[in-house]
Parts: sequence; C-alpha cells; structure tokens
Amino acid sequence: MKKLKDNPLTMICLLLCLCAAALTAFVTVFAAPPSGTIQGCYNDTNGELRRVNSASDCRKHETSISWNIAGPQGPVGPQGPAGPQGPPGPGANLVTFRHTRTVANTCGPFSSFSVMDNPAINGNASALIFVTAIVGINGDRSNTNPNSNLNLTYTGSETFGTCPAGRWVVAGGDVATGAQFNVMVVSP
Repeated sequence: MKKLKDNPLTMICLLLCLCAAALTAFVTVFAAPPSGTIQGCYNDTNGELRRVNSASDCRKHETSISWNIAGPQGPVGPQGPAGPQGPPGPGANLVTFRHTRTVANTCGPFSSFSVMDNPAINGNASALIFVTAIVGINGDRSNTNPNSNLNLTYTGSETFGTCPAGRWVVAGGDVATGAQFNVMVVSP
C-alpha cells in the first residue's frame, strides 16, 4: 500500500477512475427515461398522499396507489364558434387580368367595344379600373396600335348598343380581334 501512496502517477490514475465511475453512475441514474406511471402511498388514517419510487416504500398504515403520467386521448370536442372577420391582407383589394378582344365579346353601337368579363368588375359600377393597351412596335418603328386613345365605360342598368347591362366595356386601342389589354382593378 505504501508503494501506491508514494507513486503520484498511480494515485492520479486511481482518482481519475473513481471520478469516471461516479460520473457514469450519475449519468445512468438521471438519463433513465421516466416511468410511465407515478407511484404514491395514501395514508389510511389522515388521507395524506406522498410520492414514492415503488409500492414497497409504503408503510403499514398506507395503501399503495399509482396512476399514468398521460391518460388516454379524449374525444374530440364540438366545433367552436367562428371568430370575427379579420382585416383584408395585403393585395386583397387588387385584381389583375389580361383581356383579349374576341368576336364573341365585341359589342357596341359600332362594334368597337369589347366586353370585359371578370367577377371582380361584373356588376360593380364603383370599381376603380386601370386599362392599358398592349402595343407592339412595327419594323418602321410605328406602333401596332393605330388608336392609342382608350375609352372605358360602364354600361349601367341599360344595354349600350349590343353590349350587356351592368358590364365594363373598353374601346380604342387595337380594334382587331386578338388585341389585348392589361387590366388592374382596385376595390375601395
């Protein structure tokens, strides 16, 4: 034993082994997954309850009891009432679409109008509508749209020539079939 005490390297190794064993024991105890039940002892005389590690820890005048940490899944509850309507999100009042003049949507007193069909504007006289004609450039640097003046009209409760009532119609721009317009609708 005297040889062990006098040798510092041996003492350091022994001390390190003891620390490693203590650390391993500590980690093992606290890393163990929790049990699925809680164990307790109910005092038969005064009704007190105390938590214990096992049923064998209960005394003579105590009754061992246990219960699950998590109970079974309960039934789904009834649907709650709907909450209040929130404010519109960004861009909720903005609609864009491309309108193309076709034979089917051409109308008006002189067949120079084109009916725009979109749920955001149909029957909506107060819609703020911005229309631009899509213009191409010819080889001689002239544009493909000989009439750059646009006319945007709401027909109201009456028909306008052959255009239906309650609809927005556009005139001008390229009057040929297939002419296109970019449309932006801003709802107040």
